[in-house]
Amino acid sequence: DDDGDGGNAGAWGSAGVQYWVRVTTQAGTPTPWKYDFPDAQWTHISSYTVRARATDVPGTQSSVVGPVGFTFDTGYSTSGVVSPTNGGYITVSNPQIIGTAQDVVSGMQTIEIAISSSAAGDAGSWWTGSAYTSAAEVWVTTTTYDFTVEPDSWTFIPSGLENGKTYFLKRRLTDAALNA
Repeated sequence: DDDGDGGNAGAWGSAGVQYWVRVTTQAGTPTPWKYDFPDAQWTHISSYTVRARATDVPGTQSSVVGPVGFTFDTGYSTSGVVSPTNGGYITVSNPQIIGTAQDVVSGMQTIEIAISSSAAGDAGSWWTGSAYTSAAEVWVTTTTYDFTVEPDSWTFIPSGLENGKTYFLKRRLTDAALNA
């Protein structure tokens, strides 16, 4: 069986069972290879192990390389804004936005913020890094990020704020598995 399902269409079979599959080779030295698995064969938060071996034209097999283990992660991270609260205020003496982030499977990689000087996030009102003039979101990383607390915490210190104005904030999270 060379499609990775152990003769059982769409399934891997029992845990601990080893399946060898044929892969697509590519040009290069050493010869790189890849195998495209259908997403349906993977289970979120499950661990998998990969081993590799090569067979040359006469049929001689190399020794097994590996194992390399990984966890399949399709989940999304969660985030919240702790301060200011929705409709709350930021002061000139302490212009910071504080939040939390969590990804229980692979952990956080980046937390990015886009801020608009329009309460509705209108075009032409997004922070560019120097002015609130961009037509669309411009994502910037948070000022600080602390993964040593649970949940993780982040801080963003906005610039160019005007007294009495309402701002619109968006968060974008990317975990270590690159789920965004």
